[in-house]
Amino acid sequence: YPVELAKLAKANGVKQFVFISSVSVNGPMEYIDEESDCNPHSKYGQSKFKAENRLLELNDDQFTVSILRIPMIYGPQAPGNIQSVIKLVNYLPIIPLGNINNRRSFISIRNLVYSIDRVLNCRKEGIFLLADDETISTSSLVSIIIKGIDKNRFLLDSGLTRLLIRLLVPSVYEKLWGNLVINCRVSKELLSLDFPVDVKAGLADMLQLKQ
Repeated sequence: YPVELAKLAKANGVKQFVFISSVSVNGPMEYIDEESDCNPHSKYGQSKFKAENRLLELNDDQFTVSILRIPMIYGPQAPGNIQSVIKLVNYLPIIPLGNINNRRSFISIRNLVYSIDRVLNCRKEGIFLLADDETISTSSLVSIIIKGIDKNRFLLDSGLTRLLIRLLVPSVYEKLWGNLVINCRVSKELLSLDFPVDVKAGLADMLQLKQ
């Protein structure tokens, strides 16, 4: 669908096409930068990578293709895993996700919108890697959410929970206990980006707006 949409846009005189891709195109890596290889394992990552390559073939002097590779987005009414964690904190008095000292990169919806605006204004072509400047651990994320919902909750370090999730749903285990550090320094310099919010401020905004 993105390729057909881009072709239609190009045929009707649109000058620039921005495609929101994903770091899933890199595959299961703990550290990603602009030089990282692409080796998507999931169907989602494979479809994004295929779309990227076909879209870049449309790029020329009259039609600029800009591709933004991003991690998980968070913000008001965020879907996916962030929403799942918020629901978990809302309904469970004891959260078995304590003492997880991993590092994960996310991107605030505000930082993403700001980046899209910069890409459009700069009319930059190519692939850009984007993520918030700071990483955050799963336990820190849960602690911020607990504070945001203003309920009595206890964060517990549960080895049994970790073992069960690792055995039964390894993909969820990787997202909760694994690392994903994204270094997008080069892309930020190319686009002259100065993100408006950091991770903690972005999460605070998200929780305040959800109430």
